[in-house]
Amino acid sequence: PFVFKKRTTARQFGFGALALIGVTSLVVGGGSTEGSALSGDLWAVFNLLLWTVYFILVQRIRQDGEDATSILASVFISSCIVATPLTLLTAKGTHDIVGLGWKGWTLEVTMVLGPGLVGHGMMMWAQRHLDIRVASLMGLASPVISTVGAWAIYSQSLRLLQVVGGVVVLAGLTGIMLDHRGNRAR
Repeated sequence: PFVFKKRTTARQFGFGALALIGVTSLVVGGGSTEGSALSGDLWAVFNLLLWTVYFILVQRIRQDGEDATSILASVFISSCIVATPLTLLTAKGTHDIVGLGWKGWTLEVTMVLGPGLVGHGMMMWAQRHLDIRVASLMGLASPVISTVGAWAIYSQSLRLLQVVGGVVVLAGLTGIMLDHRGNRAR
């Protein structure tokens, strides 16, 4: 709201805060597991900052009339140029890259095409039509979806705090959507 000069009500801030509290409960509720490290949390914060800048830039570019497919093509090409050397530099031998096997490569391609191409493409298209406050906060559903997916696909356990956090996130996002819908109707 500050960047795009959008007037935000106390109720909208409240629903946003509720969703953020839910995400925090979801993440903290997972506890410390094998392989967790402070460096991973720091990378997550860095990712959050980059994602925020990216989201704002795409919103501005879309408002200027640029086509979503052009932006998406630029993002994919740039990602390839950045990610390929980083992958090669951080791989612990050729097995990390070549040794994925058919299942690993299938999952990799599915991830690139599904969330990467389709997900980002739909979000870029929507950014021209949605209020940025709604579009950005809807991204808070991702941790809920990821947690449910980890439980359903990988049989990871869910703790009560994670379940409560997920419900709180969805309640906050529902409130945001209903409030936004009501404001548009008025």
